[in-house]
Amino acid sequence: MRSTVIGSGHRRAAAIGVAAVAGLSAVTASTASAASLPPAAGAPGARQTFSPADKHGFGTAAALRSRVWFTLRSAELTEVYFPDAGTPSLRTLQFAVRDGRRVDFEARDGRGAVTRLGGSGLGFRQTVRAESGRWTLTKTYVTDPARDVLLINVRLRGAPGLELLALTDPSLSNDGDDDRGSSPGDELAAHDGRLAAVLAGSRGLEQATSGYAGTPSDPWRGLVR
Repeated sequence: MRSTVIGSGHRRAAAIGVAAVAGLSAVTASTASAASLPPAAGAPGARQTFSPADKHGFGTAAALRSRVWFTLRSAELTEVYFPDAGTPSLRTLQFAVRDGRRVDFEARDGRGAVTRLGGSGLGFRQTVRAESGRWTLTKTYVTDPARDVLLINVRLRGAPGLELLALTDPSLSNDGDDDRGSSPGDELAAHDGRLAAVLAGSRGLEQATSGYAGTPSDPWRGLVR
C-alpha cells in the first residue's frame, strides 16, 4: 500500500504582505505512531515507482552522527534517505501554490535553480519561479547534525492571497506500497513495519489529509487541472 499526503501551509502571503514563511521539518525516526483516523478508500493504491534521476543536489550534514541524506531536482526535493544512504524513505516533497482559481505545482509550473550553501556541510538553496511570474519560492535545506531531521526553510513571495501547500509521497524502507499515512494534530505522518516519517511545520500545518495514490482518496487528484 502506498500513502499520499498533502498539507496546507500555516501562513498565507496575504497575512504578511509579500512573503510567507514556513519552516518545515521532514523527520524520520525508528518508532512509529500516529493517531488513528477512519481508513481512506481505495486500498492498496497505485504501485510505487522510482523518482526521476535528474538530480541537481545531494546533501547531508558534515557530522557522521547524521543518518539523513537527501537529493534535489531543479525545482523540488526528491528522495530523503534514512537510516543509510542506500535506503530511500521519502520519494518526494514538493510544494504547490493556490490562489482560489488555480493551483500551480512547483515541479510542473515553475523553473528552479539550485546553489550550494557555504560551510562544511552539504546544504542547498533552491529558488523556483513560476512560469506565469505570479510567485517565487525560496527553499533552504540543511540536515541537522545531531538528529535524524531534514530542516527546510520555505519562503513564498507573490501577490496577496496565495496559499502554500506541501505534498509528500513517502516511501519508507524503500517500499511505499506498505506505508500507512495519517494526520495527527497539525502534522502529517506515515509509517510501515520498521520506520516512521513526520512532516511538521514550525507553527503547525493549517490542514492535513492523506489517502491512497491514484484512487478517489488521493488528495492530489483534486488539485490537478
